[in-house]
Amino acid sequence: MKDKNTFKHSCLQTGLLLGFLGWFISFIFTFSSWEFSTKILYGMGAKNIEYQPLLDYWLKMASSAFGCLGLLFFAAYRNNNQYKNLIPLLGYGSIFIGIILLISGMNNSLKADLHPTRYIDLLFCFGVGTLIIYGHKTEK
Repeated sequence: MKDKNTFKHSCLQTGLLLGFLGWFISFIFTFSSWEFSTKILYGMGAKNIEYQPLLDYWLKMASSAFGCLGLLFFAAYRNNNQYKNLIPLLGYGSIFIGIILLISGMNNSLKADLHPTRYIDLLFCFGVGTLIIYGHKTEK
């Protein structure tokens, strides 16, 4: 029985660590120039995005919020007991974001050639959410 709980705890920790890494990387956009940021976005399938101060502002706002979300995953990873009430929200929130991305991708007809990282985004959200929910179920 201990092995099963150890495995579930490993799933929880893996999900939280992946969540941290996946969201924390967004800080790249927070602290980089518009030119650097758009080069990354072009590599992810975006077309030319002309500089607009408001778009730069929104990119900084969204990326800093995503990065801070990554910090929440890290806090829960470091201290499961202290953040035990937040952990299910991180898991179910990841699934919710995955559903939103799935629906948005279908509504916008995003195929791999238009957005090559779409399936990675979906795998990330559903994978992180599933690992956290599965691992947290028996942590009580």
